[in-house]
Amino acid sequence: MDLFVTLQIIYLLYIAIGSLFDRVPDLRPMLWPIAVYVWHLLVLPVAVAGLLISQFIQKTCCYINLQKRSARPSLENITSAVDGQLTRRQVLCGASAAAR
Repeated sequence: MDLFVTLQIIYLLYIAIGSLFDRVPDLRPMLWPIAVYVWHLLVLPVAVAGLLISQFIQKTCCYINLQKRSARPSLENITSAVDGQLTRRQVLCGASAAAR
């Protein structure tokens, strides 16, 4: 990655010097500007979009899991008894938890 950034900075300086001085000898091959163009136009946007989509999916899955966890009744609420008997709410919560 360091080499890539260094080459990008060198190319940027080369273009800046070329615009300051009207004539700079052409020391670079044509492959480098094409690679830079393709990288910035095709590869970089697709890579950034892929990262953003994967982060969105990860955050959405975490949010859904949290919602499922908070919606389930806890075992303490289901098994706790009032005077040794279960309430109607506790029985219904237990039945819905068993059905899942």
